[in-house]
Amino acid sequence: MIRSSSYSRYRSTATPTATGSVGRARATAYHTGPAASPTVAVSFETNRFYQPGLLDAPDPWLWEALASGAVRAKSFSLAGVDTSRAAELEVFLQGASESGQPIDHHLTVSVNGVLVGEARFAAKQPYRLSASLPPSLLREGVNELSLANVADTGVTSMVFLDRFAVSHSQVASLASGSFEGLWSESGTATLPAPVAPVALLDLTPAGPSGAVPDALRWLGGYEAAGGWLRFRAEAGHRYLAVTESGLAPLRVAAPFPSTLRSAQSQADYILIAPRAFLAAAEPLVPLPEPATLFLLGFGVAAVTLASRSRKGFRLI
Repeated sequence: MIRSSSYSRYRSTATPTATGSVGRARATAYHTGPAASPTVAVSFETNRFYQPGLLDAPDPWLWEALASGAVRAKSFSLAGVDTSRAAELEVFLQGASESGQPIDHHLTVSVNGVLVGEARFAAKQPYRLSASLPPSLLREGVNELSLANVADTGVTSMVFLDRFAVSHSQVASLASGSFEGLWSESGTATLPAPVAPVALLDLTPAGPSGAVPDALRWLGGYEAAGGWLRFRAEAGHRYLAVTESGLAPLRVAAPFPSTLRSAQSQADYILIAPRAFLAAAEPLVPLPEPATLFLLGFGVAAVTLASRSRKGFRLI
């Protein structure tokens, strides 16, 4: 994951990959009862504050600071929410102050204006709050998570929000080109599919206790007709269905000529990043000593060079 002071991450679905162990299997006959709605997990995170002094923090990059009495609200969007079922919320917090008392921090967490949980903990330690969300609390589209540092512990409190995640039942659909979900019950999974899928995969880790996390199984024997995709879903299995529109486009390009191995190439810094990030290096221009930066484009065999001068960067 890229670390930067303004990096945001949203994750809910995945695209097919050719890595890992891949096998083929035929889906079990699906003439059984309907399966429950699949569950998806969506994680929200923004890396804004770098806190290397918090030695026990799992991640030194944190999102939002809450001093005593502070309230912070974060909007997040969900798609395809099945509002008839309950959902789960996980909020990852990081204490940033300590007094030696049993309790330093008291925070409340609300979703769409409804109080769903509280956290009480001490010192500069990480804390994970888990809460169940009643049916119909989550909305299609924009939702809001609100955190408040109650400031009733008798000591000064400072807490950071690291990230939060929502797991909810989702109305399965292939309208966007792909769908990934975890089915909690066995039965016939039915997804609206305007076009037939080009791939149906079982992403469930194989082996005892998921010992082979990258084992993929390409499934056959499913039915794709009349605008619907039907297949046998097993309880506890995660499936990914993809149509042609959901596949990442292929790009073929000739290698970019590089002078990286040239004895005349000298540099004070080496920067490894996609070429599109070249503008992000502009703040280095005012430094007193000129330098040459090497930029490596991910997915490209060649290495491109950028020369720094008082007027900025240029590819060479």
